[in-house]
Amino acid sequence: MASPSTARVSFCNLFLFVCTATSIASAAEYIVGDERGWNNRSPPALPNELFYTWWADLHTFYVGDRLNFNNETDTVQLVNRKDYINCNTSNPIQELKGNNTVFELRKLGYHHFISGEADNCLAGQKMMVLVVHDGYKRTHNDSKSAARVV
Repeated sequence: MASPSTARVSFCNLFLFVCTATSIASAAEYIVGDERGWNNRSPPALPNELFYTWWADLHTFYVGDRLNFNNETDTVQLVNRKDYINCNTSNPIQELKGNNTVFELRKLGYHHFISGEADNCLAGQKMMVLVVHDGYKRTHNDSKSAARVV
């Protein structure tokens, strides 16, 4: 018969495994901008400066979700709020380069992304994403553009 301390360790390991598996199973990868991707072209009937704000508002983002910046040649910068507002590309927290760049959302709160080209950012190629805890409920349904990882 297992000792109480051995049983406790086994239970803790099982609990951690279930929590980790649940977290991984619920992660989603979003293609930023859906078919449009991450670029400075304006879609029909929506001003460029509103597009990514609108797109991000259609989704609920959780820790572990990933953003795929399906871009052509542009870089993506993770910046602080002030640099987001001012489109300051000279002080990024992180710079993501290359086509289909993926950023994993690892913490709660706001994440601010801008184009690495200041002119593109000033034209509206920037996005603010709010990452919420698992118990958070939105008042409208998320877009179906996220592929759930099983």
